[in-house]
Amino acid sequence: MLNIGWVKSTQNEWLDPRRVNWLSVDADGVYLIWQTGSLIGGPTWIKAGQGNVRDRMQAHMRDSRITRFSNLRFTYASLSWNQKDGVERYLGETLGPLVAERFPDVRSVPVNLPLVA
Repeated sequence: MLNIGWVKSTQNEWLDPRRVNWLSVDADGVYLIWQTGSLIGGPTWIKAGQGNVRDRMQAHMRDSRITRFSNLRFTYASLSWNQKDGVERYLGETLGPLVAERFPDVRSVPVNLPLVA
């Protein structure tokens, strides 16, 4: 298993995509978007993806399939180019996000998941 560092705010909280300072997000890697406080007790996973985190997240925040949810949070982890596809596939297979068009056709690379509520 690949141990990756999921990013939190300076207050040690998961990031709110509606309030984040996008200029401070400068990373290339994988990311997760989820809704907190779902009725089933855990998070509702909305999206798993990869790429330039700022660019991808700003695009997702214009996507009504994602913004229709309240209490959104996200996190990301910087990864090298040769790790992103396998990690994204693992996140997609493991979490089953609601907004998922496709995942890379590669061997999945297991990683530690962020501990979210």
